[in-house]
Amino acid sequence: MVFSACYIQYRPLGEESKASALGLAHAGASRCFNFLVTIVFWYEFLFQINLVSKELQSECKDLASAIDSLEKTCKWLKNYQNIGFAGAIATATELAEDLEVVPVFKNRRLRRKKKLFEYESKDEPTEDVQEHFRISCFNQIMDTIITKLDCRFEQLRQHHSRFGFLYLFSGVTTDDVRKSAKDLEVELSHGDSRYIDSFMLSEEIQMLKPILQESALNDPLKILLFLSSRNRAADFLNFFTALRILLTVPVTVASGKSSFSKLKLIKNYLRLTMLKDRLCKLSILSIENEVAKSIDYSEVIDDFASLKARKMLM
Repeated sequence: MVFSACYIQYRPLGEESKASALGLAHAGASRCFNFLVTIVFWYEFLFQINLVSKELQSECKDLASAIDSLEKTCKWLKNYQNIGFAGAIATATELAEDLEVVPVFKNRRLRRKKKLFEYESKDEPTEDVQEHFRISCFNQIMDTIITKLDCRFEQLRQHHSRFGFLYLFSGVTTDDVRKSAKDLEVELSHGDSRYIDSFMLSEEIQMLKPILQESALNDPLKILLFLSSRNRAADFLNFFTALRILLTVPVTVASGKSSFSKLKLIKNYLRLTMLKDRLCKLSILSIENEVAKSIDYSEVIDDFASLKARKMLM
């Protein structure tokens, strides 16, 4: 486990990564038991986060399943914060026996905070070394991770609260559907133009309940495919439009992430003087390279030549 955790950090180094990870593992493990405990709990929750990260990068991942995966991960992290420290110590103790390390936390010098005012309470530092490590290291890391995870995906939860009734309408009352449809109409309005009509959307949802298959319930992609395969998109126009906007939200986030990674490859030292218009077009060609490779350039060249051709008088 120690080698695996260190190998993840040094993986970009190529062939030297295994040697560097092995050296870091032995060097850190030989120092103190604190290093082993830190490696163990970092490995535990980074493994869980990596699983969710792979799921979110999937092409078929929709908003509903993404929210469900994130909620399960947050629940696991909060549960691990309460009971995971004891398990990390038990695992680190087994590793310490294999690496011939004394499974005892490193002693520290007690530091007492000086009182500057009379109303301040007396400083009572924790004398237990293991409890001090749990408070100052384990709890602080877990609190930071949980807080950052909640803040980072707050926008995703807001989208779920706005669009959730589109695929979770089986157990929702008619009044709740109308209220959610009205809120969604306001969100999807720009000036006097509206993408959907809230009244028609709520009526379409009520009419869709009896004809929708049970296997498609709670899955927006299956509902969309169900309507498309039976040519019922025109009958449920507002619902079909709102559903397509819902399923486009994760795609928009993935495209933005891909554009930033492609920008580093395109705008190199030789292209620093490139204008914004050309840079954006090259970025689109790089991101959508599969579509660009399927284009027949002979037809594009002929069309361009016909537009730019000039008649010469003889």
